[in-house]
Amino acid sequence: MFDRPKLYLQKLTNQEPQFAEPGKLLFDAFYKEDFMVKGRYICTNNNGKTTIMRFTEDGEFDPAWDADGLQYFPSYHNYLASAQIIDDELYLLMQGTYPNSKLLLCKVMPEGSFGWEPETLLLAASTEGSVRLENLFVLGEELLIHYSSSENGQNTEKLLKVNRAGELLWGADGYPLPEEAFMGFVIPYPNLAFSYFWLDSDYDTELMHVYIDANENMSEIQTIEKIGYLQGITGLPGRAHFIWKNYVSHPWDASYAETEGRISTPSIPVSNPDHPGLQVPALLSLRNYPNPFKTSTRIEFEQKEQQPVRLGIYNLKGQLVHEKHINGVKGLNYYDWDAKDSRGKACAEGIYLFKVQTGRYSATRKMILMR
Repeated sequence: MFDRPKLYLQKLTNQEPQFAEPGKLLFDAFYKEDFMVKGRYICTNNNGKTTIMRFTEDGEFDPAWDADGLQYFPSYHNYLASAQIIDDELYLLMQGTYPNSKLLLCKVMPEGSFGWEPETLLLAASTEGSVRLENLFVLGEELLIHYSSSENGQNTEKLLKVNRAGELLWGADGYPLPEEAFMGFVIPYPNLAFSYFWLDSDYDTELMHVYIDANENMSEIQTIEKIGYLQGITGLPGRAHFIWKNYVSHPWDASYAETEGRISTPSIPVSNPDHPGLQVPALLSLRNYPNPFKTSTRIEFEQKEQQPVRLGIYNLKGQLVHEKHINGVKGLNYYDWDAKDSRGKACAEGIYLFKVQTGRYSATRKMILMR
């Protein structure tokens, strides 16, 4: 027997805790496959069944809601992917895995009801391949969804826009991004311009500025090829942070200004080899693709020097299901996992964690296996 973990809530104001340590107790015996906190909402997932609850400013569960929360399970094979809030309304995006791969969106009202009828909006689906959320942004009163799909070995990336009424403003197909792109990253701007970064076949990062006019026509403003190899990008609307191959970290604040019918592009970030940069961890990047996957997935990681690496794959109970020791080289490394445990038995569908450890540094990511 073991004690199930407890889940506490803590509120910070100016980095100071507002509730007595360790915080307000939400669940005394917490065991869920997945959970997410957004604003004053908490979403938990167990066996594909999602429960949404809301708490007050004092950290107590909202008494106006049903004691069991709001139940959401259009099928038993959904996992929490992302969430955003517009005017205290929760927009919850789910990743479905069976009988096909899909992205689902629902709207939750602060009084404890669903905001759409039917309650679920289907954003994308694939019967033979997989679809995956890349990012979810709030732009004013609307949501911008960047997702990728893999079908018969072909990878595509698209943008969708959804308003608060649950309408797909650019149609069900949305806007496709460059066919040659993969592992892209979008930085949107409020006036429907955005910058799109992607890796080409040579692993160089390319950058394209795009504008969508009032008639919903997409036009390419400018394409900049091979601006350098980015180790990583993080960003919010109008702001990004880059880490270049020479381990230099640069912030990039960019904006679009529409003047006299023209769009001015932001200045292009440039890697400065003379900049001292920031302290870089031994493990520079970690990802897997495809994700979700059905039969196999490639786990890629990059390290700045040659050293041995331990790869562990775990289920959500924390049990090790597969382990591999790799003689890691400097630069890019990969391992193809066939979705089997260490005894060669096929693993059940669900969420798995893969952890790469090198020396004292480790990193963990989540992946979804579909059957």
